[in-house]
Amino acid sequence: MSDTLDNEVRMHPRKQLSVVAKVAVGEKAPLDARGVDVSLGGVCLLLPESIAFGEFCVVKFEVDVGGSTRQFSGVAKSVYSAGNSANGFRTGFQFFRLDEANTSLLADFINQQ
Repeated sequence: MSDTLDNEVRMHPRKQLSVVAKVAVGEKAPLDARGVDVSLGGVCLLLPESIAFGEFCVVKFEVDVGGSTRQFSGVAKSVYSAGNSANGFRTGFQFFRLDEANTSLLADFINQQ
């Protein structure tokens, strides 16, 4: 039997995301994060601390689309976190009910050459 990670099939193509992001969890001050990759379904960020599985957050970052910088903001749920405090926690978020404007922004960013 093969490892499921080797055979994982994603619903949406991912694109490298080299940005600084903000992740707000509840009433705490937003965490600074570094982008890893993004798709229409979610985003992977490198965080300075672990976020609990299933925690809902607001994720914000800027992307360059067609020569202009645009702001993404959306609610996302933490679906995995791996790492440590020395190197950061690679955390996966699944987007939750993105509005049309943010969905369109991500699609434009992911599909641009």
